[in-house]
Amino acid sequence: MRANWNGHTWLLAWLGYDALSVICLDPNMQDGIDQTSWPSDREVSVRVGTPVRWFDAGDSQAGPEGIFRTHHE
Repeated sequence: MRANWNGHTWLLAWLGYDALSVICLDPNMQDGIDQTSWPSDREVSVRVGTPVRWFDAGDSQAGPEGIFRTHHE
């Protein structure tokens, strides 16, 4: 699914049952993205309909990626 936050387009995709990939599709952000431009845990949670929290950076070729998790150990 796609979402728009802070003037950027984001791609959200589940990676299994407890991990969510959030990728910034803005080509101007390929060299990195200011963390203040990332959607908050709450914004992502509302969009996907379940509580998630930031976990780690990802390694997507499509753009800067964040991994959000439904629960942490």
